[in-house]
Amino acid sequence: KDGVLGDPATARTDARLVAAAHARIHLDHRELVRETIALFKRGADRYSVKVRGRRIKIKKAAFCLSQILRWFENNEELKKKTRVDLMSGVGLVYGAMIQFNTQKGHRRSEYTDGGEGFDPDWDLSRDHVKYFWESDGEMVELQDRSAPSLEKWLATAGLGTSEMKSRPPLMKNDQCGVIYGDKWTPLPLTEDELCGAAWVARMESKDPVTDEEERKNTPLFRHPRTKKMIRTHIFDEVVMEIVYYDLLERGAHVSMAQVRKMYSLHSFRVTATNLLLAAKAPRHIRKMLGRWSSDSGMDAYTREEEAQMSHFMRLQSKQISAAFQMLDMPAGVLKAGGN
Repeated sequence: KDGVLGDPATARTDARLVAAAHARIHLDHRELVRETIALFKRGADRYSVKVRGRRIKIKKAAFCLSQILRWFENNEELKKKTRVDLMSGVGLVYGAMIQFNTQKGHRRSEYTDGGEGFDPDWDLSRDHVKYFWESDGEMVELQDRSAPSLEKWLATAGLGTSEMKSRPPLMKNDQCGVIYGDKWTPLPLTEDELCGAAWVARMESKDPVTDEEERKNTPLFRHPRTKKMIRTHIFDEVVMEIVYYDLLERGAHVSMAQVRKMYSLHSFRVTATNLLLAAKAPRHIRKMLGRWSSDSGMDAYTREEEAQMSHFMRLQSKQISAAFQMLDMPAGVLKAGGN
């Protein structure tokens, strides 16, 4: 890769690792090598391949909505322990990230920098967020994203007509290629305690980017001083500390290790999916908003099967059923319902 494999020892080590990796997921690496050599002979100088074998889903708990809202209500107390003020500075960015992803459920790799730097083809940018409000009976896009203009937009929260729309980069969209893979999804502006649209707009008003081209190349969530995309491990530490100290304030006897075993940044995606389920959103709506490519993937997050099994098992014993019988059963054999 980029000259590194020019060293024979490095090349041999890499070849052994590739072979071992393919063996673990039961693929014959020689097939890949054969195809690579064929491409090379035709003049190709690079060949990229992604292989993902079977893996165990690491399940994390969802956050309770009351738990998340408590973080904001108790901000004054929590910031003494966490040194993060969710109402100002970079803390306001963290607050917007929490609120936005509690509702939108984005993958952490879509809105934080895992070490590769910001790439607008892969990461959420300011251009992936648009604001709309009512004008002369029609919904129109807010073209001016300056601080005064965003403040005016925020002032319409009580009208119930304004909304923010967002779309993740297609490179990170599991639904790319399906009918709603490129769909902008709404986030209403409300006066509710949970309102990601309001928090993102407040964040932008404190660190505005008005030029259209500049918005395309600016991370949605960036540090207001360094202008760099928020790093994944930094946001993870902030959230885990907030969760830990909030639990301690409520009298829970937990360690940070136990907190990390229960929760991660992925918990926001689990939370968003389950909040939609609790709101009785139809399956296709949950799938669209969560950008799921399969029902099975979504079901692993909603955990709905457990709650539904419990519900139906309670109903089971109260039913009177005319059970199915085999054909030609002897006369007088009772059905399971007693008839």
